[in-house]
Amino acid sequence: MDTANKRVLWLDLLRIVAIFAMVLLHVCTGNFLGLDSAWRSADPTGFSWQILNLFDCLTRFCVPVFCMISGVFFLDPDRELPFKKLFSKNIRRVILAFIVTSAVYALLGPVIRGEALSFGTLVSMVKNGVLGHYHLWFLLMLIGFYLIVPLLRKLCADRKSMEYFLLLTFIFVFLYNAVCLIPGLGSLATVQAGKMSVGLITGFVGYFVLGSYLTRFPLSRRSCTFVYIGGAVALFTTVVMNGLLSFTSGVAQEGLYGYLLPNTLLEAAAVFLLFHQLFAKKEWSEKQQKVILTLSRYSFGVYLIHDLFNMLLHRIGITALTVSPLLAVPVLTAGVLAASIGVTALLYRIPLLKKYIL
Repeated sequence: MDTANKRVLWLDLLRIVAIFAMVLLHVCTGNFLGLDSAWRSADPTGFSWQILNLFDCLTRFCVPVFCMISGVFFLDPDRELPFKKLFSKNIRRVILAFIVTSAVYALLGPVIRGEALSFGTLVSMVKNGVLGHYHLWFLLMLIGFYLIVPLLRKLCADRKSMEYFLLLTFIFVFLYNAVCLIPGLGSLATVQAGKMSVGLITGFVGYFVLGSYLTRFPLSRRSCTFVYIGGAVALFTTVVMNGLLSFTSGVAQEGLYGYLLPNTLLEAAAVFLLFHQLFAKKEWSEKQQKVILTLSRYSFGVYLIHDLFNMLLHRIGITALTVSPLLAVPVLTAGVLAASIGVTALLYRIPLLKKYIL
């Protein structure tokens, strides 16, 4: 598929759905380690927590899908990507976005939370400015990916090499992480895998390669059906097992939420293939194209700033638990999305931000 000289609208649409899922996920969970997490503050044996668990499982495809979309473009052999452009445009943009956004959250965070100015607050602000707000980890991961893109493009020039890489990734990342969740086997797997030193096969790189592979070498209808069934079964199993484990232990469990687990892989692959199958050949009206392109263009800005609105809502006492999560989560997600899109549209009017960050 040639992505060099034209927009790929089904990927733009998928990007919009993924950012919607990410906002919904953060409305439910916030920072897993923070007090703003409705998921953490709810009773795991109660109905409300189980609803949050359902929403969480439904949206776990968001980060893997973002990675897969990036892989489609950056690993496309028909798209020229010289080192100068990679470093002076792509990597620079992500670095600037991380620095500026981290500073904004570090400065505004204490104000939104109503913290008194003190030495401890200043130290915390500096620390948060350096480490970044919790959801900005994705930018650091993206920088790492961009750094190895020239190597991956060589690897992805050949279908067999891609398939071999994906097989190794499944074994040494996804399957390995699943084994690590099994009591008694996790430590053994860690030791043995460490001895093999397969550091090249690690992290989210498999998703980048998978996105490129699935678009360049489309699966048969039968294979797609198999992935859809697998994704549905994986989603159902994750919701039920995580719900039961949390209910019986009385402690909220998050082990099955991992992005680098087979269940999440199947869910993300199913969503990606479904959008490709439904919308890759769809003809869009001029108005529809304009809406899709605009929302897709704003998605990065929404990603950067949306948690400011979650923090503001939490400050005034509005969370996913204010009323039943069945109502609160969709309503809050719609509100945070609308506010984030509106602010991003305004920021787009600032030339420097539009050119170098957004």
